[in-house]
Amino acid sequence: MISRGFFIISLIFAIIIFLTYKNNNKSLYFKNDPINEQEQSHLLNKDKEIVYIDIDSYNITEEEKFISYLPHSGFHNQRISVENAIFLAWYLNRTLILPPLMFFSGIPPFGMAPFDQLSQRLSQLKPNQNNFTECEKNQCVTANYTLYHWEELMSMKWIKQHVKIVHRTDFDDKNLLNILNTKEREVYYTKCNVRYHHRYYDYLNSTIGLDEFEERIDLAKLKDRKEKLFYFGSLYSTRRVVRELPENKEFWSKLLKEFVPENPIIIKIVNNIVKKIGGERNFLGVHARLGNDFKSDNLFRGTSDKTIESFILKISNDYREYENTFNIDKSTEVAKQMRQTILTSTKLIENKVFEQCSSKFTNNTLPIIIFLATDAKRTHKSLKPFLEKFPCVFMLEDFEDCKSLKSLENPLDKINMYKHLIPLVDLMISSKGSRFYGTPISTFSLYAMRLNSLSNTFDS
Repeated sequence: MISRGFFIISLIFAIIIFLTYKNNNKSLYFKNDPINEQEQSHLLNKDKEIVYIDIDSYNITEEEKFISYLPHSGFHNQRISVENAIFLAWYLNRTLILPPLMFFSGIPPFGMAPFDQLSQRLSQLKPNQNNFTECEKNQCVTANYTLYHWEELMSMKWIKQHVKIVHRTDFDDKNLLNILNTKEREVYYTKCNVRYHHRYYDYLNSTIGLDEFEERIDLAKLKDRKEKLFYFGSLYSTRRVVRELPENKEFWSKLLKEFVPENPIIIKIVNNIVKKIGGERNFLGVHARLGNDFKSDNLFRGTSDKTIESFILKISNDYREYENTFNIDKSTEVAKQMRQTILTSTKLIENKVFEQCSSKFTNNTLPIIIFLATDAKRTHKSLKPFLEKFPCVFMLEDFEDCKSLKSLENPLDKINMYKHLIPLVDLMISSKGSRFYGTPISTFSLYAMRLNSLSNTFDS
């Protein structure tokens, strides 16, 4: 009896030790363990690859020269700025000091501003804090934020083979110059005072005009300058850099193909949902920005009905021969290209997800499988005619697969990343269709269209 009792006590003690050890060794990213160990390990290994520009750990050579810039606005504006910065660092043969990715809860408290004003605002974003406040004439703007690493989200493996990248942890310019052991006179500023100030050209004899920009900078001349640090203002705009030389266009094309989302949790969620609605290229992707997220989105809110009407018109026109029918035996080029997105009786049998929407078909509907990415709920009044015309529309809110994203934390400050990364999940799913229909002038739609083009190019 004593031996048996001792065995039970020993077993309980061993279990307690095991659970304590497991609890203390959870990754920085997860409160629970919603994904497998290999995916967790991938994230942790990526974290070790990140190089910080820090006065205690970063050894600067005398020959090393740098560039950096001031980010602003939301995710896609920042992403476009990063892409331009990577190209400039490669062309100028300089180390890129990459600012952190800023995520704000709700409306970003500031967008593009003159260099000094933008720099002052950014300096208030501290890595160990999460609240931004700016007051002017008794009116204050406040916002919660978190500073995230680009390498936690995007693939930079190919890029880092061509450009040396170090990461800033804050926006303190005095601290940056101190780390670089650089005086103010060793910094070359391109201080922008308006949204579209400087435009950069890779070809000295280029005859392409400035268009909306105000000042031309030739990269060949800039490359000859000797300052330790080139400090740019805003690098936002897909038209910011004019690339005409073949080797530069080739690098840029490759960069756009390689700088894509790579976070394994997001990839897994996207793949699971895409599979449920028929698989890649077996549905249409649509992005409807209706201005529902931000109070400042008056431009999109004011045109929400027209946006939806244009989608109905475009898709109906592309699929007009399928109206009132399940028939896929068509021979037109459009039909050949897009027939896999038509809901058929065979697909109903194979995929139970389609049963509910198929029961809503009438003489005025089209049997098309659509994934709709949007900043609005299914009950939004502008969506009503779209959902009536296309009953087989799926939205992110229809799936529970995103639960694992609720466990993802920023390793720097433990802020939960769910609400910040959900829009990217929405975007990636919509980009996996055979075609993508986007909202005009939306950077979200433009990026989804690019990913859609890459996906269909690689698969064909």
